[in-house]
Amino acid sequence: MGEMAEETYGGGTPSTLNKAYWNGNIPWIQSSDLVEHQLFGVSPRKYITESGVCSSAAKLVPENSIAIVTRVGVGKLATMPFAFATSQDFLSLSNLKCEIWFFAYSIYKKLQRDIDAVQGTSIKGITKNELLSKSICAPSDILEQTSIGNFLHLLDDAITLHKRKLDDLKDLKHGYLQQMFPQAGESVPLVRFAGFTEPWQKRTLGDVAEIVGGGTPDTANPAYWNGNIEWFSPTEIGTETYASISHKKISELGLKNSSAKMLTGGSTILFTSRAGIGDMAILTRPAATNQGFQSLEIRKTFDVYFIYSMGSKIKEYALKNASGSTFLEISGKNLGRMKLRIPTFKEQTAIGNFFRNLDDQITAQKQKLSQLKQLKFAYLQKMLI
Repeated sequence: MGEMAEETYGGGTPSTLNKAYWNGNIPWIQSSDLVEHQLFGVSPRKYITESGVCSSAAKLVPENSIAIVTRVGVGKLATMPFAFATSQDFLSLSNLKCEIWFFAYSIYKKLQRDIDAVQGTSIKGITKNELLSKSICAPSDILEQTSIGNFLHLLDDAITLHKRKLDDLKDLKHGYLQQMFPQAGESVPLVRFAGFTEPWQKRTLGDVAEIVGGGTPDTANPAYWNGNIEWFSPTEIGTETYASISHKKISELGLKNSSAKMLTGGSTILFTSRAGIGDMAILTRPAATNQGFQSLEIRKTFDVYFIYSMGSKIKEYALKNASGSTFLEISGKNLGRMKLRIPTFKEQTAIGNFFRNLDDQITAQKQKLSQLKQLKFAYLQKMLI
């Protein structure tokens, strides 16, 4: 790597006590300014002055260089289209003898492969000599380097655009959640579908759902396990909207000889009541849970997805009202006391369908993003040595 850059630059931090060194026009990059696995788009948050550069170990690095984190956050790197300075956590490579994007992705792949071998204890790090002595392979034809670098950069551009779209969808959902449910002390939301004018009625969560706990069959009895009943633990809930297949299964005998209860698929919301209170998922098929749940079996006069969409409010209540000395937990009885505002079933369904559609879009966008990341990983392995 040292042969592919004519110049290298370290970094430093001007004295934070001297105001004359700061708020100038020279971007000063920290490790936290770089996004892991993203090799471009650095947005400086701090700037220093020329006197700050002259009075510290910081150096002015020319544009079109590659900044590599060598200490805190080791392994992160980025191409820099503008002149900049860095903290002491960087080594920057300049006046490159190869195409910048090809070189950046080659370094990235090399560091990802070697990162577990990085020396250090409390702060992992890599020395300048260790970094520059690492070997990478490159085609001699600059056109081939350019083709490979541009192709990988296009993939990263697509990943960035899809991530931005995912973030926009999440922000959109958050905004609608604030506007389509009544604020504290109000009986109607700020935004409603046309045709609905009635005030929302006061209810408790116990009115809306039967709250069902769980249990664990004796682990020493093999007859209670590996049956055909799905059995969930809290660590399996929280990342997906729906829950259908569990990691472990119990038998009919295990169900009968424990406090586990059979829950109804399609009308039950799993709700974790300890060790990560408030994670939720809609159960799609009959199942049971361990004692870390207070699941909500929604009554027929209420829309399941409408209640699921109130998850942040239910979680907030549960966290405020949890108790315990060893660990925090909320009981089913306490959870059932939560006060809610509920509209007519027809309005519930309209709101539930709206958020179901929005969640489906978010899920689809997550899948697209995951596929692009897998594609990038595969091409990195196949196109770089």
